Amino acid sequence: MNPAPRVSPDPGALYWGARVWHNDPMNLDTFIQERGLRVVLKPLVSIKQKASVGHEARLRGPEGFRADAVRLEIARAGETVGFDRWFRRESLNAFKAAGAPGLLLLGFETSVLDQGVAGSGHVGQLVAEMSLDPSHIVLAIRESKVEDAAALKDFVARYRAQGFLIALRELGEGHSNLKRLTLTRPDMIKVSAGLGADLDKTFVAREIVKSLAALSRKIGALIVAEGVVTEDQALAALDIGVDMLQGPFFGEEPGEIAGRIEALAARHKTTSVDKSKTAQRRARETEGLLSAGLRALGGARPEEFDAILERVIRESPAVECLFAVNPAGAQVSETHVRPGVAFKRSALFHPARPGADHSMKEYVYLLMDGFMNRFRTDPYVSLASGNPCVTLSGVFRDAGNNNHILCMDVPWDEKVR
Repeated sequence: MNPAPRVSPDPGALYWGARVWHNDPMNLDTFIQERGLRVVLKPLVSIKQKASVGHEARLRGPEGFRADAVRLEIARAGETVGFDRWFRRESLNAFKAAGAPGLLLLGFETSVLDQGVAGSGHVGQLVAEMSLDPSHIVLAIRESKVEDAAALKDFVARYRAQGFLIALRELGEGHSNLKRLTLTRPDMIKVSAGLGADLDKTFVAREIVKSLAALSRKIGALIVAEGVVTEDQALAALDIGVDMLQGPFFGEEPGEIAGRIEALAARHKTTSVDKSKTAQRRARETEGLLSAGLRALGGARPEEFDAILERVIRESPAVECLFAVNPAGAQVSETHVRPGVAFKRSALFHPARPGADHSMKEYVYLLMDGFMNRFRTDPYVSLASGNPCVTLSGVFRDAGNNNHILCMDVPWDEKVR
């Protein structure tokens, strides 16, 4: 029977060995062998290039193995730095043995930065010893784990000066701090596996990653979705602008990887074309709705607007609500709402009443100033209903030949842009 764990005055010296708690210093090599730990390379895929553009080094072990649990044991034993160096060496050896194809994403356990080793230059020395090109090595920092921001900034500056690329990994996980984006100016951003797993199911996850993809383009970074397990997840990631994919979906054998890439590329192309056609058809339909409303209102007296708008909303099931404003941006009609529309009833969301000031809404002031005579907004949350929508607006002339603007909200489905 194993003895009971002994209490140590130094909890950092305790670790769970293969059989029992120990107070003795850890023999790192023995620990690695007993646990069957190894490094494997997982493909990093670009569907635009229809190829695996590199690999990510991952820690692996026997069935039931959990990397976080192993790293916790290592940390308790005070061997984080030693283990991290073993992992980097094994990763670079595997990369070189594979012929150093493309990029290598090398996960960096950034808790070691808080232990004052930011300037050791260990990675640079290893890469030089193996005659590898540092511009092919991406140091993937788990940004939420770094407490010492100054050490992180120094680390990034040192290795970037040597030609290494920098990635922030697990963005969107836990207490992720977006401020570190400005601190590191990464070349790549890795979205957390938790967000990636929900891309095909959850609107919020899609919008978060879409925003990160837009941000990455503006700061000159590529965005990677990790943890892709299914084709639907991969398609959802590609649809919202993710540059690269990584995960179990692509398999491990070269032939399997190539086949998955080819099939996914074909499916993505087909769905993108279909979605584009649907969006174009939807745009034509909504423009037709706006044209019909403008024709109905053209030449009418202001006191007739409400009756006309009530008829238009009854005849247009694709419209959520509509109203008219005068050239000063003041609402001159009621907000007419299609029966059956679900509303978020609150002080924030409610249909505007006659006299409401819309002069600072772009779908009004761009028309008032004569810049154009029709406008379509980007998707946003309607203050009338609390639902996602786009607003179409257009200019019409009343019976007195005075300009007015018809504003028409159409529900927006994020799957059909």
